[in-house]
Amino acid sequence: MFKQEVKKQVMNLLQNLIKFARVSLLGKDDKQYPIQQVEYNGKTKNIFMMFPYGMHANLPEDCIVCVFPVDGSEQNKFGIGGLPSERIKNLPSGEVVFFHPKTKSKIHFKNSGDIDVEASKNVNVKCNSANIFANSILDFTAPQINLNGAVNISEMVTANGGINIPTQTITVQDVDIGPSHNHSDGTYAAGSTDVTGNSGGVNP
Repeated sequence: MFKQEVKKQVMNLLQNLIKFARVSLLGKDDKQYPIQQVEYNGKTKNIFMMFPYGMHANLPEDCIVCVFPVDGSEQNKFGIGGLPSERIKNLPSGEVVFFHPKTKSKIHFKNSGDIDVEASKNVNVKCNSANIFANSILDFTAPQINLNGAVNISEMVTANGGINIPTQTITVQDVDIGPSHNHSDGTYAAGSTDVTGNSGGVNP
C-alpha cells in the first residue's frame, strides 16, 4: 500500500513538472544560448531549447515543445521542440530523413543504401576542394550546364550535339585547333588528304 502511494505521488510530481507547450513568440537566435518563449497552462516563459550535438533550429511559432525541469526546478527548464504535423509522412520502417518542415527540402537515407537529396530551391556547396568518386556512371542532367574555370579531361570526350567554341583557343598536343586557326593549301596526314586553305576551327 505504501509503495503504491509513493508511486502515485511520483507520477503526480512528474505530470506537474513535464509539460507540453507551444512556441508563442519567434526568437532572434542571436544570443549565446537558444532561448525561446513558450506558452503552457495559460502562462508564457522563456526556456532554453536543447538540440542534439551538431543540430540546431530556430523553432517557428506554434511548434510543439516538451518542457522538462532541471533538478525539479519550476524556474529552470529546457525544451525539446518539433513540428510533427509537418513531418515527411509515410516513411518506411528503419529509414531516416533530415528535412525542413516548411519547405520540405530533405536528405533521405533509404533502406536500400540510397541517399536522396531534394531542395525546393537551390543547392549551394562551398568548400576548398570537392571530390566525387563514382564506380560506374556520373550523370548531369540540366537544360544548361556551366563550367567556369579550367577543365582537365583525361579520357575520351564524345559530343553528340556538336561543339561550339566561338572565341577561345583549343589546343591538342600543342596544336591550335580552335576557331582562330587557319589551314594552308597542301597535303596533310602523310599525303593522304588534300586541304584547301580556309579558316579552321571546330564550330560546324
